[in-house]
Amino acid sequence: MVKNYGVSSYSPIFYCLLWEQKVKFFKPDIVIMQLYSNDISSDESYKKIAVFSNDGQITAIPGPPQNKVTQFLRNFYLARFIRKIQLQLNWYFTHENLENKKVVSGYIEENPDLSQLSKDLILKCKQDVEKSGAEFYLFAIPSKYRLTQAELAKHSLQSHEFSDKVKLWANQQNINFIDMTDSFRKQSLTGHQLFFKKDIHLSKLGHQCVAKDLSKNIFTTKKR
Repeated sequence: MVKNYGVSSYSPIFYCLLWEQKVKFFKPDIVIMQLYSNDISSDESYKKIAVFSNDGQITAIPGPPQNKVTQFLRNFYLARFIRKIQLQLNWYFTHENLENKKVVSGYIEENPDLSQLSKDLILKCKQDVEKSGAEFYLFAIPSKYRLTQAELAKHSLQSHEFSDKVKLWANQQNINFIDMTDSFRKQSLTGHQLFFKKDIHLSKLGHQCVAKDLSKNIFTTKKR
């Protein structure tokens, strides 16, 4: 049985909380963590509002206050649309002065380094998973910008993208890292659209590519 414990942000701080509150009770044999460049920076902001136990464990990450006004606005399409535009504009003005920014499909693709906080959270999650007897794997979504640039796509490591940084660090920490860069590059060069044209999210083909890489690197090499 495979379970997809989706989170609203691909942030290790959420993964750690999810493991403690839900996943570990399922007693999985394998746990796979996915990272994406545009979400990893959320760890710092979520830590500021997180609730900690006396021994320093994260027990909750509160959302916005619940009242009749917020409930009404959440069900009101125009208010949600305006809020979406507001968040997009805030993000754009925060990042518009980035040096060497890469714009793809109308979005600025971030290429952050892993913060020490994110590194610590990933390692903690790995340790907790392995302590339970399960195996821990990590992968990062390859750069859409690099895949959509013809010259860059011909050479998988023409530029040092987020997934490359995660791979380097993971190898240094003896973390099982699944590198999907090469398979994404090959699929992209044959004309397959692995991302939505006007979005940064994976298309159906992109998800299929991820599934094949996971199966090839984990399940086909083990007898289960």
